Amino acid sequence: MQNQTVQLVREYMNKNINVLVIEDNDQYREFLSELLTVKGYSVSSACDGKQGMQLYHELRPDLVITDILMPKKDGFEVLAEIKKIKPMQPVIAISGYRKNKDMIFLDMMKSLGAAESLEKPIEINALISAIKNVLKK
Repeated sequence: MQNQTVQLVREYMNKNINVLVIEDNDQYREFLSELLTVKGYSVSSACDGKQGMQLYHELRPDLVITDILMPKKDGFEVLAEIKKIKPMQPVIAISGYRKNKDMIFLDMMKSLGAAESLEKPIEINALISAIKNVLKK
C-alpha cells in the first residue's frame, strides 16, 4: 500500500513537468509519449524539428527530448535554436539504428549542450533515470 501511495504522489508531481518529444518515427514518438504519460508527465509531441520548434515556442516545456536525424530541421538545429532562447533548457538527445554514426552524433549533441544523450532503442529505466537527473540540475 505504501509503495502505491509513493508511486501516486510521484506521478502527481510529474504532471507538473511538461515534456516535448520531437521524433520523426511515428511509432517511436507514440511509444515515448505513452510511456512518459503513464509515468505521470504531461507530454506534447512533434513529428519533425520544424514542428517541434513551433511547439517549443508555444509551450516552453520543462524538458525536450529530441531525435537527431529528422526531416525539415534536425536535432542539431533544434538544440542550437533552443540554446539561443534558453541556454539552460534541459535537452535529451536520442538517436539509433546506425551504431557508429549515431554514437558520434550523440557525442556531438552533448558537446553542443544536450544534458544527456541516449541510444535507441532506449531502455525505459535509462530514460526515466536520465529525465530525473536532467531535471535535478
